[in-house]
Amino acid sequence: METDKKKDLGILVVRLVLGAILLVGGLNMVMSFFNGPTLSSFTKSLEGSGIIYPEIVALICLASFIIVGISLILGIFVRFSAVLGILVVIFFIVFLQWKNGLSVYVGGMEYSLLILSNFILLFLTGAGEYSLYRGK
Repeated sequence: METDKKKDLGILVVRLVLGAILLVGGLNMVMSFFNGPTLSSFTKSLEGSGIIYPEIVALICLASFIIVGISLILGIFVRFSAVLGILVVIFFIVFLQWKNGLSVYVGGMEYSLLILSNFILLFLTGAGEYSLYRGK
């Protein structure tokens, strides 16, 4: 019994931290309150990477960040959100970061792999006990 509570608490921590990172990152693209990338600068980086329809892809990524972030924080639709997150992160790795290698300091995929592993964890475990959705 005690192990289940610890597991559920660990899942809660992963959900809250990952959800907050995604939500703040998405809102930052819209509002630019942390001097991070704006939607236009993100669109330009997609354009520079040869992505077709960079404006649409940027909006899809932005919406995914915000929706998945809220979903993870609340603990609803966690497995669906994890799949969406996995797809977005794989997109980032394949099309934007692979050519730069592993190190995040040169635009590599180190950070994205960490995020990907958390999405995989949430896909496998679901929302856990401490969530709005109690279904298994």
